[in-house]
Amino acid sequence: MAKVYSKNESPLVPLPTNAFIPQRDLDKSPVLEAKHLGIDFGGLTAVDDFNLTIGRTEIAGLIGPNGAGKTTVFNLLTKVYQPTRGTVLVDGMDTHGMTTAQVNRLGVARTFQNIRLFDNLSVEDNVKLGMHNGIKYGMMSGILRLPSYWRQERVAHERAMELLSIFDMEGMADAKAELAKGAKVIDYSGDFRFTTLDAYRDYATRLGKDPTHLSPELLGTNVYGLPELHRAEIARANLVGNPGCFATSCILGLAPALKNHLVAPHSLVCDCKSGVSGAGKKAKPQFHFPERLEQVNAYRLGGHQHVCEVERELSLQGGEDVKLIFTAQVLPISRGILSTLYGDLTRDVAEEDVLAVYRAFYGDSAFVRVLPSTAETGTMSVRGTNRCEIVVSVDPRVGKLRVVSIIDNLMKGQAGQALQNMNVMFGFPENTGLNLPGMYP
Repeated sequence: MAKVYSKNESPLVPLPTNAFIPQRDLDKSPVLEAKHLGIDFGGLTAVDDFNLTIGRTEIAGLIGPNGAGKTTVFNLLTKVYQPTRGTVLVDGMDTHGMTTAQVNRLGVARTFQNIRLFDNLSVEDNVKLGMHNGIKYGMMSGILRLPSYWRQERVAHERAMELLSIFDMEGMADAKAELAKGAKVIDYSGDFRFTTLDAYRDYATRLGKDPTHLSPELLGTNVYGLPELHRAEIARANLVGNPGCFATSCILGLAPALKNHLVAPHSLVCDCKSGVSGAGKKAKPQFHFPERLEQVNAYRLGGHQHVCEVERELSLQGGEDVKLIFTAQVLPISRGILSTLYGDLTRDVAEEDVLAVYRAFYGDSAFVRVLPSTAETGTMSVRGTNRCEIVVSVDPRVGKLRVVSIIDNLMKGQAGQALQNMNVMFGFPENTGLNLPGMYP
């Protein structure tokens, strides 16, 4: 018989029925139970004494060899087949005698095994198919696209995105559907920061996520959304991948040096520090106030996902392969990134000359401010703005270039940059909605 496995951060604990559910679900009734389930076909037993318990926050799967009865079990749970014996409970409700449609309205649905039946639908549309019996508008409302239709479509979209977000798949799912409607898309995730499948797989592997891309046909049609480097391409694009926050600070800080061959491409070091908001909104023990206060730590030393973006963009600027050392650290502040960037100078050069190179490079970039080494600035100077402040310093004693690149990770590192990209895509003035002063103190 197939055995049920569960992959959860919460440990599995036994119930009196010998079933296992996540510890966090012990105070909740199981969302789905099968007790002593069985079915016979013409005197032959296909499934016998099958038992299953799934906790309310659990993702579970059936694993077994061909012929073990996995498909038959799914048909029993969804009432495609009525069981010969046993009980199926959904949220504690006995489904005996219910039809497939009635069980579906309780929230239980299955897809066809042959996904090619729906290969012209987006990932989101395939997920929404499982919700069709829960839609609460009539046939005429759907045909005439009345307000009730749009309300229910919005609910279905939000529920589908919520489910896909569990697997970090909402970007890949949403982009294809929106592009098909004629919309322009700016994707916040990392799904469309890369134009080749190999580059995306490298990024996904560093994150520890499935390297399968659900819309590989879109790769190559997308543009990396850093306007200071790709303004013309973004203006023509329908799909833009918003850059990562660390990547933005590092690329803007080093691009002029690589473009003008001021530093050796294999000598680069990126020492980057971020506020806690850079980790997102999900509650995690290490971001609890007592754990975070007065604590600074480095993380993902084995390979941060933003390295892929930084090396690719700097390689494009320098015209040769760039490999660098990148260290990400978390500060006990809410927002802001300060990246200190180092590289070996390729020739003797004064700080004034490097400043001139940087100012010329960013001459038409309203959101980049280039400053000398004597400037007094920090994360509070850019807080709440879409600005990147770049401090240039030359250390002639050791022949090094030092650049300090400072952004607000929630603005130039994410939302502000997305709005900047939108302005470029639609031909608006680039600073529309973004002329904001720093919130200091």
